[in-house]
Amino acid sequence: MVCAFTLFSVWFSTASWANHALFFPFVDTQQSLGVISDVFEDEYTFECSETDEQWRYCAEFVYYQTPVFAYFYESGGVINRAELEVEPSINHLAQVQYNLRRDGFEISSVSHSGEVFDVKKQLKVLSPSDVDKALIEFINSHSPSEPIKLVWNKYDNQSNAKAVVAYDVLMLQLTFTRE
Repeated sequence: MVCAFTLFSVWFSTASWANHALFFPFVDTQQSLGVISDVFEDEYTFECSETDEQWRYCAEFVYYQTPVFAYFYESGGVINRAELEVEPSINHLAQVQYNLRRDGFEISSVSHSGEVFDVKKQLKVLSPSDVDKALIEFINSHSPSEPIKLVWNKYDNQSNAKAVVAYDVLMLQLTFTRE
């Protein structure tokens, strides 16, 4: 029994959203968004602004098991947008979607090949299980060599958080915003 508890506690302690403080508020909306004064440079975080007008910090970390390179942007002194770049692959695309579900995000729309699947519109005319089936069929009808965009939202009492996943064979990018 002690061995099982030890294994569970080790697994549980390593299963976190990400190991970066600037990213936490985008997936845990109970936390306040970061402010510029919270930012400090360390071995993983560094200032990477390209112009004096646009402040930006960069960091490398792991989002669950997915390695990412992140850009954090501020507006009015608050860090309100995070762009995560991931090595493009179908496996990483699946991992990113799984990570978003684990963090409480719900898919709201998918677009590819000039077509859009709007989950809210579909829920007005179909049952949730029929919408799930139709959504899976829509996503699977997409060729892995074509670009796809998935919009995810997280609704709670704290604020609205949004994640946009853009994928093609050359890039996989997640853009998180929060109001």
